[in-house]
Amino acid sequence: MTTQEVRAVEAVTRKDEELVVRMRGLDGRTEEARADHVLAATGYRVDVGALGFLGAGLRAALGTSRGA
Repeated sequence: MTTQEVRAVEAVTRKDEELVVRMRGLDGRTEEARADHVLAATGYRVDVGALGFLGAGLRAALGTSRGA
C-alpha cells in the first residue's frame, strides 16, 4: 500500500479495471498514479485506528503521514 501527500487531486478516471489519479504534487508538478482503490483525505487529521468501518487488517496496512 502506498501513501502520497499531494497538493490537489485534479482528476480520477477509470481505465480498464484500474483508477487513474491525476494529481498536483507539493512541488507543483502533475503526475499520475494507477490503483485498484483510492482513499483521499482533505487534510483533516484523523485517527486511522478509530475508523471501525475498516477491517483491522486494512487499518494495520494503511500508511500514515505525520501520524495521521
